[in-house]
Amino acid sequence: MEYEYGESGIVGLNKQEFPACLCEAMVSATALDCDESRAAIAKINLMELDEKNMPVILNLAKKYGFARTDFACYKKLVSEKDFKEFKRNKNQNQT
Repeated sequence: MEYEYGESGIVGLNKQEFPACLCEAMVSATALDCDESRAAIAKINLMELDEKNMPVILNLAKKYGFARTDFACYKKLVSEKDFKEFKRNKNQNQT
């Protein structure tokens, strides 16, 4: 399946760049359209951000030809150090 919004695309994004939430929706919709993958998506709550959902989404994305670019926030690359700090802060705020 091919998704393309053209050169201008979504404001602020380059061609073939999509926000994570939209990618998740596209992967999920593709999986739901394919009978053999419907069960994998049906088991997760797509309205909640949950680390347990990531392997399911990533495996389906790979299966259907979606590719992930480096993590970025408003075009600024997010390093592994930044991501670890985010997770540490998230865990501290939950206690």
